[in-house]
Amino acid sequence: MKQNTPKTNRKSVAKNRNGKTRSARSQANLVKHQASTRSSQRSRVRSSRQASTKQRHLSKKGIIASIIGIVILIAAIIGLVVFCARNNSELEPAPDDEISQVEPPEEEPKEPEPVINTDPLVKEPTITDPATYQVAAHKPRFLSIPSLSLYNIPVTEVGMWSGKQLGSPTSTRVVAWYYRSALPGEKGVSVMDAHGGDLGTGIFKTLPRAKVGDEVLIEMGDGRKFTYIIKEMVYKKLGTEANKYMDTVYLPLSAETPTLSMITCTGKWLPDKQTYDLRLFVRAALKQ
Repeated sequence: MKQNTPKTNRKSVAKNRNGKTRSARSQANLVKHQASTRSSQRSRVRSSRQASTKQRHLSKKGIIASIIGIVILIAAIIGLVVFCARNNSELEPAPDDEISQVEPPEEEPKEPEPVINTDPLVKEPTITDPATYQVAAHKPRFLSIPSLSLYNIPVTEVGMWSGKQLGSPTSTRVVAWYYRSALPGEKGVSVMDAHGGDLGTGIFKTLPRAKVGDEVLIEMGDGRKFTYIIKEMVYKKLGTEANKYMDTVYLPLSAETPTLSMITCTGKWLPDKQTYDLRLFVRAALKQ
């Protein structure tokens, strides 16, 4: 025989079941919520840690960049100070002792110009006593050739005759210096001539007896003496040959050697021309 459950009891049982179900669900949701909360908290902690780490890295980079910037700024300031100091030292005059220690740059030696007499021609004087003969301090006074026993022969001045021919002295007992040639002892050529030949009394009549290597002495008006050494003795025929060689007479033996050229007549006497048929050219170099 079946028993019938009262409806009220079935409803109560159903309610109890539903209540338990909702309670279980609530607990499950609470667990999920708590788990989600914990996960969220862990995420925030990780994010906070990462952010803190990034900030520390950025802070370190910033400090390094600042240090580098400061070092660069200090280097720039030091460079500017050094630059200014150098400029000031270049602008300021050096002390006297430093100036005295600075050697001037070497200049290329300039080739000296021949010293030519610019004074007007002095007319040949009448010389009665050679010992009292006087000339300007810078001009030649006496000529001597010891090997020929010629001593203290007065030296006068001579110019050019017409047709640019070298003149000769009036007296046969003197030597004439061409007054537009170089002064003795100076760079260039000092040109002198005198009368010679075997028949007359010319002071250079014995010049052909000289030899290469003999000395010729020139004494100046102020007492200075220059010694020349004979290097060449050349004979040329009167006329074209001798005239052409005159170009050589005015040339120095070398660019740096003061030269003395002496000229005289010699050879055979030519009655119709009243002169000798040869010219003797003697060239000597200043003894160093």
